[in-house]
Amino acid sequence: MESSSSTFTTTAYWIVSLPLTERNHSINGQTIQERKDIAFQLLEAKTRGKENGELCARENRKLFVPELKIGTLDSLLALSDDLQKINGQIENVTQKIKRQIQEIGEHFAKESQQQRRRDNMENNNNSNNNNEAFTAQTILTVDGVPTEEYLTDFKWDEAKNPAKRQLRETVEKITEHVMKIDDELKMKLSEYVMAKNSLSTIARKTQGSLATRDLGDVVREEDMVETENLTTLLVTIPKFSAQDWLDSYETLAQFVVPRSSKMLKEENDYSLFTVTLFRRTVDSFKNAVREKNGAFQVREYSYDKDKITENKEEKQSLEEEVETRRNELYEWCQTSYGEVVSSWIHVVVVRLFVESILRYGLPPAFQAVIMRPKERLEKKLRSVMNAAFGNGSSSHWSATESGGGSGGGGGDGLGGERGGDDCFPYVSFTVTL
Repeated sequence: MESSSSTFTTTAYWIVSLPLTERNHSINGQTIQERKDIAFQLLEAKTRGKENGELCARENRKLFVPELKIGTLDSLLALSDDLQKINGQIENVTQKIKRQIQEIGEHFAKESQQQRRRDNMENNNNSNNNNEAFTAQTILTVDGVPTEEYLTDFKWDEAKNPAKRQLRETVEKITEHVMKIDDELKMKLSEYVMAKNSLSTIARKTQGSLATRDLGDVVREEDMVETENLTTLLVTIPKFSAQDWLDSYETLAQFVVPRSSKMLKEENDYSLFTVTLFRRTVDSFKNAVREKNGAFQVREYSYDKDKITENKEEKQSLEEEVETRRNELYEWCQTSYGEVVSSWIHVVVVRLFVESILRYGLPPAFQAVIMRPKERLEKKLRSVMNAAFGNGSSSHWSATESGGGSGGGGGDGLGGERGGDDCFPYVSFTVTL
């Protein structure tokens, strides 16, 4: 069976800052950079070395965090609280845009699949290609590179977010930009949904059984005899009663034109027949039909060529509008996704910086790292890292039994977040792409 899908797999990354051996500028002649290298080498040995095996799905990457403007302790504390909420807001916008890309991508996949079927039927192609699964090839990118590559090779955008600018101002500008994108998404999505709903309203009129649906696409002008004395009625007949109708319709009233009934369409449980008779016997014919065991039903229908043409044009116009808005939304989402993810990662880096200052003190002395834990090994990885980087740390920062086993490992929290459920002797955030 063919299947279509544009479902994106999700990948969890840990963004962490590792504590260094000392907080002084140098110890035993070692510079801060040298001690950063030592911390990273320790991480590599513990998570990708012979001692514990490969606990990460790919190599750990150093994350460059610029020397951001620190400000006062009170301002950092206030910003820390706000950043948790802002992170959630931006992540939510990211997921909404991603969901739209996925849904529209699935629509494109189905359309392509249906077109391939039509092409195969026209070409009488019975090869095994008919059974091949189709997958929409949608690659999410940021600044022209795949999202995961953008994260692992992250570079701070100094042009948009000068490091010397107040952190609060930087965060506010990022948030304002993302919220504008969110508002634009709501507007574009609303326009798209309204167009789809209008099209669905028209489409529903031509759906359902022949006993209730609009018949504009079924009845042709030549099917209807309309003169001063004659008229044509439409009657829906259950499929199994078609022969009963043909045997009896001429005798249901006087002046029914013999052999005038013909079937226009057969669909599901009903068939649609015409019958021509004199106008003066229409009422008696309708009464006779109603008394005919309730199986037959005269459809009240008046053929209006102009109305049918108008409905077809309206439907075609709405189909074109829906397609246009869908394509525009898809392209806009792909572009905006990159902008929002870039904003999100910048916010995460700011959070990492702020929480590291609050955790380790001044001057800034920590090694930021991007990690991708292997699935089902998160608990072991946390345990190894806690042991490697927990020496001398307060027990307040030790991972709790529940926290240490957290699959997300720090999730939204400061790794833990001050007062959060998951606490570790290092700062940790999880970014799921």
